[in-house]
Amino acid sequence: MRNELPGLAAKGFKAVGRFGIGFFSVFMLGRNVRVTTRRFSRTSSDDSDQWLLEFNDGLDARPTLLRPNSTNALLRAGTRVSVAIDQMTLEKLLFADFDPILQSYRVQFGAMTSHWKPDRKTKSTNEFRAVVAKLCPTLDVTVRVRVATKTPVRVVAPNDWQRLKPLQLIQRASVGRWSINTEGLIDLRETSGVLLGRIAYVGSFHHAVVTHGGIRCGVVPSLVGVLLGENNSDLGRLNSRPMASPEAWRRWAGKWIDSCFESDAEALADLHPLCPERDLAVYRIGAKQLGEAQLTKWLRTEEEVCVLAGFPSHEDYDDVSRDRFLDTFELSNDILVVPSSKGKLAKSLSLPLIDYTNRLEIALRASWKEFQEYDDDQVSVGDVGGIEITRSVIRYVRVAQD
Repeated sequence: MRNELPGLAAKGFKAVGRFGIGFFSVFMLGRNVRVTTRRFSRTSSDDSDQWLLEFNDGLDARPTLLRPNSTNALLRAGTRVSVAIDQMTLEKLLFADFDPILQSYRVQFGAMTSHWKPDRKTKSTNEFRAVVAKLCPTLDVTVRVRVATKTPVRVVAPNDWQRLKPLQLIQRASVGRWSINTEGLIDLRETSGVLLGRIAYVGSFHHAVVTHGGIRCGVVPSLVGVLLGENNSDLGRLNSRPMASPEAWRRWAGKWIDSCFESDAEALADLHPLCPERDLAVYRIGAKQLGEAQLTKWLRTEEEVCVLAGFPSHEDYDDVSRDRFLDTFELSNDILVVPSSKGKLAKSLSLPLIDYTNRLEIALRASWKEFQEYDDDQVSVGDVGGIEITRSVIRYVRVAQD
């Protein structure tokens, strides 16, 4: 390619291929494959370099090389790869998630599969179009889908991800299987103004899609929308990392936090590593959320404090059901909850996590000078309809100054 087209590199051409197996992946879709190609340097009336390579039984038999007939011939230079997809493969494509996070959830809990089976009597052409768009959500060329003899429908326009309405972009990335409640997407931009993503924070099992060369090749947890990423590091094309710099992430996180009227402590703790210099209300005391400055002020009035790492979740030894716990648990007003975020978002972006225990102890020294630390078991941290909920806590006691 370099010999025949020496000007490509000068024009900024970069090959998307990395592992040298791109074409062979087509046999994952079907065993009947045709490759029709016509050399770019020939005139429209010269088809001497037009060929058809046909695989009738996958890689188990030799392919056939022949001249294409009038039906299969290309009208202009280029290459067409055609594959016959059987019903089972089609169904897998229609209802695949392309998401290792959700796949892991299904393996663990065996959930959310029965109601996604397609209706064999009525082929869902709209869903198939959605799958195609989902695979290449940020392409810079037009993508059209033609089902049987129906009129081709454009599913992706060049770089249209930059201007689609938020809900449309989210539905393209997720095929609309989740009911996502978000007020909009915020641009992820470098200082130069280059747009590298349109995303929103939603937490839970949601994820934003990472693309390279317009093709889906990874996910980032806790977000929705799309992100431009680097080339893959794995054959499965699942581990592409976003291209944005830490500074771009810091600005995006600040805009998102400032745009939200209310954010719970867990969400703020998840976003905090993106903008660690900000004083966010990530600590909880009863129904209140406190930032570090507020926490330090509160500690000055206390002689001791019981600290719980992470907001309590239901445990098997609790004397209440899981549902009742989730619905009615109330945290005690004398228990301080320190964030224990697993940092999935920060880890996926290769950002360092925040040690909140260390930050708490810095606040304690600023407020108390000296303190002693104890591990206490079976301490009441709240209740569910009058039923006491106990957990292990760390108790910090203020040391009196002479």
